[in-house]
Amino acid sequence: MKNNTEHPENKNTMNNASFLKRRNVSVVIIDDDLPSVEVVREALAKYPYVDIIGTAISLDEGRKLLKKTKPDLVFLDIEYPDGSGLELFTNGQKWGPTRFIFYTQYQKYFHEAFRLRAYDYLLKPFDPDEVGLILERYRLEGQLPGVTAGDICKMITLRADQAFLSVSTLSGDKLIIPPTSVLFFKYDSDRKIWEAITTTLERHILKRHTTAESILSYGPEFVRTHKSYIINSIYLGEITQTDIKLLPPFNDIDEIKISKNYRRALLERFYDI
Repeated sequence: MKNNTEHPENKNTMNNASFLKRRNVSVVIIDDDLPSVEVVREALAKYPYVDIIGTAISLDEGRKLLKKTKPDLVFLDIEYPDGSGLELFTNGQKWGPTRFIFYTQYQKYFHEAFRLRAYDYLLKPFDPDEVGLILERYRLEGQLPGVTAGDICKMITLRADQAFLSVSTLSGDKLIIPPTSVLFFKYDSDRKIWEAITTTLERHILKRHTTAESILSYGPEFVRTHKSYIINSIYLGEITQTDIKLLPPFNDIDEIKISKNYRRALLERFYDI
């Protein structure tokens, strides 16, 4: 006799898969450089679930377009003749759940964009595969409640040298996470190992022989504050004489130390002194 009972886990996986096929992602592109608009359009054209619902070549046009369409994602340059894309982004956060991806030729806006909670940041010229990673992350993280980095690892192929980090744990597993999910790294001098602390406040012990240099190579947002601490600078809120305060909601974390060897360099990098 045939058993028609579906395993709950299999049913959930099937529902997720059909949901992903059914839900399109609406996108707006705002850039005063028309060739750049076409580059983004071509990168998005590979994905049949993406609907480009509008483009704009000025901030004023873009502001009106966003108010009218309320897209899922916005690809936004930063420097315009009529202002800054960062200002438009800050105002846009009041309009709903639209996510903003900055793409620009300038590295200098990176930290400010992430402090403002940008969804992602691309440097021109960017690899088209990076756009695919952003789209899949949005579909999985943004639309399926409870999806974890482990689920994403199973459902799509990630290139760790771009939008995600591939971190080896002590148990030999690969932890694949967005850089924005890491708050800081801490070195345990007794056990001689580094651990990664994520925005969920989970602690992941990294494989032995992981070095500070290898952690710093993960990206420009990771900076050293002490021989035992490397922070994700997008969460940097305040530098005191002895420690680092993170931005809310992580401002109650009080364990991150700063030494005088690194303090002045951090002040010069992130503050006007």
